[in-house]
Amino acid sequence: MMRAIVIRLGLLAITIVGSDTGNASQVANTPLQPKEISPVSFDTEAAKLLIEWAHSGGVTPPAAWRSMRAYALTRQWAQWNGRPDPDLYVDQMLNEVALAKGKKQDVPRLIQAQSLLTELSNRRQASWKSAVAHLRSYLPPNTPIKGQVLFAVFIPTYAFSWGDGSIVLDLAADFWKGNPDKVFNLLVHELYHNGYGVLKKVYPPTTRVVPRP
Repeated sequence: MMRAIVIRLGLLAITIVGSDTGNASQVANTPLQPKEISPVSFDTEAAKLLIEWAHSGGVTPPAAWRSMRAYALTRQWAQWNGRPDPDLYVDQMLNEVALAKGKKQDVPRLIQAQSLLTELSNRRQASWKSAVAHLRSYLPPNTPIKGQVLFAVFIPTYAFSWGDGSIVLDLAADFWKGNPDKVFNLLVHELYHNGYGVLKKVYPPTTRVVPRP
């Protein structure tokens, strides 16, 4: 009989489906390789480029954003999902920022993005320590938790994950409401999926991996 285990991480729920086996507890306590959890990296280059431009005297947006990985992955995400070219949306938003700059007006979404990035950077070490401990309580010991968080501004979706473990996140999205806890909650959700993806490669799909007591 198929059963589903629902694991709650903060505001989000994740469902794992598998079949019952007699050695599920043994499998859940079998160490994986490598034996150390990999760090999760922050890539802030793309977001900082546009935030710094917004505070500069220049009106023309820097063209370098198009070649940065956060936006390159966003183009792939859009193509994969049958969505319009996201560069058109980014261009539109940057043009609005340029007009506001010309009138010496602030752009609230970019102010929020800058504040959120500062908060995330300041709380990163403590939050990851707590997040890894939380994930370890659900995943088998030593499951490698890998991921790279790529921050952007003004992409058409507030966040998405890619198959290589990358997580692209729009700091300027209204979804966050300036709350770093919402960001870390989503990242824990996605990092769980990254770790569980490793399990599917190590263990056969008919094995149900259960949380440790």
